Amino acid sequence: MLPNTPYLIEKNEIHPPLDPRKEREGGSFFDFDLVQERLIAAMLICWRMPDRETSWLHVKAHWPDVLRHNFFGDYGDTEAMPRAAALTRRDVAEMEEAFAWMAFVKDRDRKLVAMAVSRLARGDNQVAWGSLKKAMGVQFGSDGLRKRYGRAIESICKALNAAKVLGCA
Repeated sequence: MLPNTPYLIEKNEIHPPLDPRKEREGGSFFDFDLVQERLIAAMLICWRMPDRETSWLHVKAHWPDVLRHNFFGDYGDTEAMPRAAALTRRDVAEMEEAFAWMAFVKDRDRKLVAMAVSRLARGDNQVAWGSLKKAMGVQFGSDGLRKRYGRAIESICKALNAAKVLGCA
């Protein structure tokens, strides 16, 4: 005999079922495009970071600045380039978080993901997988590199979504 309960079906209030569409719209569901965009943004932030080791190798003399002066100040200098905005703590934290996701990728695929993301970050619309074959030590099968990249990004998605379901993230 079944116990008399006010509910016909027990409710699972600890882990309710996830609707991927609602989660994606709410921004809490990690999919391929979102992970790839975050990795590209992390690569761009990494490139903006100052490299203090190489700055010691450059000698800064004031004489070229004096020769280039044209009495109009900074507004008249045709060669003046705006400096990149300084990094914020939030930028660095997001970069480190995205780079930490690489722990979910197999060791042999980390180099492939880094090279593909760097190609996308520099402005390429798509990755030329054939050009990555030599660097990856592959003789043939550029489509295999694309599949390995896709599986690596999907492994990040699965790990992040599993952590979110279990309440770890």
